[in-house]
Amino acid sequence: GAGLPEPPHCEVVRAASVEEGAALAASGRFGAVLLAWDPALPAADLLSPFATSSPATPVLLRAERWSPEDSPAALRAGAYLFLPPSAPWTGVLDLAAKAHRAWRGDFEVLSGTREWLALRVACQREPAERLSWFLRMYLAGLAEAEDMVTVVRELAMNCIEHACGADGGCQIEFDCIRGARSLLCRIRDPGPGFSLDRLPHAAVSNPEDAPLNHVAVREECGLRPGGYGILLARHLSDELLYSQKGNEVLAIRYRR
Repeated sequence: GAGLPEPPHCEVVRAASVEEGAALAASGRFGAVLLAWDPALPAADLLSPFATSSPATPVLLRAERWSPEDSPAALRAGAYLFLPPSAPWTGVLDLAAKAHRAWRGDFEVLSGTREWLALRVACQREPAERLSWFLRMYLAGLAEAEDMVTVVRELAMNCIEHACGADGGCQIEFDCIRGARSLLCRIRDPGPGFSLDRLPHAAVSNPEDAPLNHVAVREECGLRPGGYGILLARHLSDELLYSQKGNEVLAIRYRR
């Protein structure tokens, strides 16, 4: 629609209506659809023609204004991503290019109120990256939002790497609670859990005089470079609490 930004280095075709846009998407020529959304219109009404005509094409919604409830509403309606007015295109279109035919089943919204967002999320890297975008929009305007988004991304990636493994069919449970004085995010994975005392591959286990001990362990185990996720999450949270089994974590950030 008019007023939409134009992503760089892309062929862009503008449609005069939702129906025309759905027909263009059905042609198979395009890798993604970008829609301007006024949340006064139910997201399902806007997105349903695309779900019918081209279910594999990722649909990105952009809104000039929104409330916390609009992010889960976009998820329920089948949006691939929900974007701010000035979309940071770096990485967004690369992510959309990774979309596969089954992406519409990546999220299940269990609660979508202003105070409580509850989701089941496919335990794969691409949905975890998209979770960061939806959470960023759900928490938009809060001073603590970006730190909490980073915490959730790091913890979700840990679930994918260490809990879900090659089982692309498993899910993680995710809750975000917006309290008057705090933000709480909970992640629970279906894995066997772990103990923070036995993580030689993670930076959180390093002694103060040997901050890179985990690097050699990761190389020996064939793990990708990294291992700083829990350390970063602990730094950006006011409290980071693990269950006894170790497959459930609660991150708390107090609102200033």
